[in-house]
Amino acid sequence: MRKDFSRLPGEHIITWLLRCWDNGASSLELEGREAKQLGSLSREGGIDKAIGKKAQALSLWRRLLSSVRERHPFSEDVVCRPGKWTTMERGIQYLRELAVQEMVYYDPDNAQLPTDPDEVQCTQPMWRKFVRSAPSSYANSLAVIDWKSEEAPTADEVAGRLRQYEESLSSSLVSAVEKVSQDVRQLKEDISYSPPAQTCISAVRRLLRVEEQQVLIATTTVHQRQYRTNRDSLVPIHELIRQLEGQGVISRTHSPFNSPIWPVRKSNGEWRLTVDYHGLNEVTPPMSAAVPDVLELQYELESKAAKWYATTDIANAFFSIPLAAECRPRFAFTWRGVQYTWNRLPQGWKHRPTICHGLIQPALEKGEALEHLQYIDDIIVWGNSAEEVSEKGKKIIQILLKAGFTIK
Repeated sequence: MRKDFSRLPGEHIITWLLRCWDNGASSLELEGREAKQLGSLSREGGIDKAIGKKAQALSLWRRLLSSVRERHPFSEDVVCRPGKWTTMERGIQYLRELAVQEMVYYDPDNAQLPTDPDEVQCTQPMWRKFVRSAPSSYANSLAVIDWKSEEAPTADEVAGRLRQYEESLSSSLVSAVEKVSQDVRQLKEDISYSPPAQTCISAVRRLLRVEEQQVLIATTTVHQRQYRTNRDSLVPIHELIRQLEGQGVISRTHSPFNSPIWPVRKSNGEWRLTVDYHGLNEVTPPMSAAVPDVLELQYELESKAAKWYATTDIANAFFSIPLAAECRPRFAFTWRGVQYTWNRLPQGWKHRPTICHGLIQPALEKGEALEHLQYIDDIIVWGNSAEEVSEKGKKIIQILLKAGFTIK
């Protein structure tokens, strides 16, 4: 029994609570003396001590919730912070964890509140957290899910809708989406579109026809030394830097600023050159956000009640934005004793999405794009037929190509 309710090494406290629920903690009545005999369940002394604090018979589930609440009295102390979930079932698991988090801070004397995580109402803040944890392949699509009832649905009801949605994607909708994809590929050929080469190097040559961007100045000089990098990345990154310098994407510099390189291996085995700008971001002043809230966009999409949706994705949008010469030194990094900097808007800098969104938006407005929604470098159109969506997509692509963007 103890094995079923013991917290695993490294397991998040909310994940542990949900696992205890699924293992029957609510049906296990224990007196305080019996609860103490379970020993260390949570791997936190304060919680373990509180589990057996009350002498009367209580379910282990109630004991666990109250002990976590006593040890962590503020809800922000146990916030679930997952990475992007990759499957719908893992997403549903995260939604249930959000429900458990709500329950930890329920009033234990309020008999009107649910005792089952699956019966907890999915509030807007919960749904917002869920959507923001979704991978891009789901995030836009989740916008079409509409709650018909006035009252917030329970976590179990939401899970049912999500599974239903997942099933629809795996059947007839897949062939329909593929048809739209074929239409869009044909559109690219029809308007003399030249696809970028497979490597990101040859795809970043094109510059937007916009002024070089002046960006906010850091309040403090940040100089961080290079930390140890993966040995497998050394040769590919060296070649990458050589090519980027040859294309004018980066150039040599002498700057008091310096940020460490952080090579990232892509899913295809190739390496991406990224720089860790956490230190620089911390001393860069905020700017007014032009990027819309993703959840608000989803609610707006819901109101369209369309049957077809399509997304146009701009390739290497950030690398096509020129950076003003006087702003470049602060983005410096060092490779093999030589200092370089970016001549275009670099990955990893915190205001890059806002600037990119703000440049694409007027291009679409100037080109009189049909009704659409934009989220940074993704443009969404909708309609009641594949043909309608294709026509809208064709117009969007023409406008973006004319403005100097490259389409994936």
